[in-house]
Amino acid sequence: MTIVEEIEKLKRVCNAVVLAHNYCRAEVQSVADFTGDSLELARKATEIEAEVIVFCGVYFMAETAKILNPRKKVLIPDPTAGCPMAEMVTAQELREMKAKFPEAKAVCYVNSTAEVKAECDVCVTSGNAERILEQMKEEDIIFVPDQHLGGHVSGILGKKYHCAKGFCPVHARLELSDIAEGRRAAGGGAPVLVHPECAKAVREAADLCLSTGGMCKFVKESESDRFVIGTEKGILHRLEKENPEKKFYPIGDLECKDMKKITIEKLRDTLRDLKNEVKVDKEVATKAKISIERMLEMCKVNNTIASAVSAACLTGCISAPVSFGKLSDGREAHLWTIQGKGGLKVDVTDYGGRIVRVFAPGRDGTMADVALGWNSAEEYEKYGYCNGTLVGRFGNRIADGKFSLDGVEYTLAVNEKTETRNCNLHGGPFGWDSKLWKVTPFEDGENAGLKLELESPDGDMGFPGAVKATVVYTVTKENTLRVEYTATTDKPTIINLTHHGYWNMAGEASGDVLSQELTIAAEEYLTTTAGLIPVKAGRVEGTGFDFRQARRIDAANAVMEGDENLKCTGNWYDHCFVIRGEGMRFAAAMKDASSGRKLEVWTTEPGMQMYGAQDMDDTMPAKAEGKKLVKYAGMALETQHFPDSPNHPEFPSTVLRPGETFSSTTEYRFSVE
Repeated sequence: MTIVEEIEKLKRVCNAVVLAHNYCRAEVQSVADFTGDSLELARKATEIEAEVIVFCGVYFMAETAKILNPRKKVLIPDPTAGCPMAEMVTAQELREMKAKFPEAKAVCYVNSTAEVKAECDVCVTSGNAERILEQMKEEDIIFVPDQHLGGHVSGILGKKYHCAKGFCPVHARLELSDIAEGRRAAGGGAPVLVHPECAKAVREAADLCLSTGGMCKFVKESESDRFVIGTEKGILHRLEKENPEKKFYPIGDLECKDMKKITIEKLRDTLRDLKNEVKVDKEVATKAKISIERMLEMCKVNNTIASAVSAACLTGCISAPVSFGKLSDGREAHLWTIQGKGGLKVDVTDYGGRIVRVFAPGRDGTMADVALGWNSAEEYEKYGYCNGTLVGRFGNRIADGKFSLDGVEYTLAVNEKTETRNCNLHGGPFGWDSKLWKVTPFEDGENAGLKLELESPDGDMGFPGAVKATVVYTVTKENTLRVEYTATTDKPTIINLTHHGYWNMAGEASGDVLSQELTIAAEEYLTTTAGLIPVKAGRVEGTGFDFRQARRIDAANAVMEGDENLKCTGNWYDHCFVIRGEGMRFAAAMKDASSGRKLEVWTTEPGMQMYGAQDMDDTMPAKAEGKKLVKYAGMALETQHFPDSPNHPEFPSTVLRPGETFSSTTEYRFSVE
């Protein structure tokens, strides 16, 4: 086994993610799950769902990751990998500066200790310092520790800055003669890119002054095929990997010896022994987190939301996004409203891609919200139930959290463990329902919708392959909510995507759905073990699973209660129905006779999981003010491949390979009878 293979195996076993700075050795970057500059890594640290984070970089970076993830184990391959600049200003020295300039706001570069961050109002990186400080109303700023970055931003914005005297010993070595030599080597027309930590004369002589992330973005988008690079030479690995057709001319022979302390062998040993854990004093971490989160929030407002609002305003059928609350880790969720031209209105949040509300007309024209859900991201996080969410990578259960693919056994995170159950459920404890999806509004003729995108790294919850997923929600003028799923992978993996919505056609908070009518176009359903793992397909005829003709949901209640095999599901429904046929086909219909509202489910999927919300109760709020949910408050009709398919070769395959595209479509067609 090679050292790379050993690292990949250890990451899966330990449920670990490796983050690496752009300045790390090439071989370390190659095995990292994510590489980036300080801003990119800070953002990524807020999204990590793995139990272990191994940070390949200098110590302050690992400290920042720990501050943002206090409950996770954060490791660093070499604890002696420090940052000289970070040690050039102490918390006491900053307190003295604050006493000297009491009206000034304290801003610290991320290249600082946790103790310094704890004394600051906001933290910045070289990639966002200009944008963050431009948003601040104060004209009087204390900036620590880097005098050069502070001077760079001061020269652009013109505010009054009180800068510390810190500096980066690596970038300080770059001189004007290096730039001249780089221009000669690259030939005329090659842009010179330097880092903001360089001295003023060097910054002014260069064509652009950018963070490493900014350099990567500029190079990728530039029409030039040659670039002079004035920063630590570790960045060349990423630049050359992302732009193989372009040439780079590094200048100054800049190398950070502390970054190079992180070797692939030390990374392997750290994962193997789970050693070198980063510790931050709890009080210091709490204070420091405020300045870091303020940075991330200000950066988000300046970029993501502004662009989303701009895109949303292009269509009259989609509202601009509004805040949907903050999650426990500080991430902010947002909500979009799609107004269909036929009257159907759908609210969607980027948190898990959840469908929050679906307003459908009744026989008398009265609109009712027929989707169960909650009013904030905080409530979704608190109460769970995968309510309204997109589920991935694998919807439903995988027995014992294990499967084999191409002769390799994979072990997944087990998140459903009871007396009878032991499985990976809906992708694991931090599946795609916990992610913030990228959202892009669109209008397509008579229809409007949202495109949601997510990238899942190799090893996410133990699943192999880096997967790129896209889900498109479209609301048509015929009052259909169409959900289109696609996904690709860079190595063989398994995929089973679904929407886990609960429906109540009388309206959420109207009580239970037992009296509503249900039809399911299935001759068979999957019998299960006590652990809800499929055994085989069984006939619905003569059982409580026969919905071939429309009937009340509770019509077979006595049959269900008398079935000893159903004790594991509370003698109710949590089973997969077999939907035979090809292409888009009718799967189910649900109707409230009183209002006349009817939902038809059409799908390209071979199965549909029916879950009857038997575990919900009145401890959970409804969306309607003052109302509560109840047992059987809704019905989940989840179109998907069969549960535990990877362990059942006789089932339709859920394997996805490089070069293939997973594709699935489900339509929720709303009407009145």
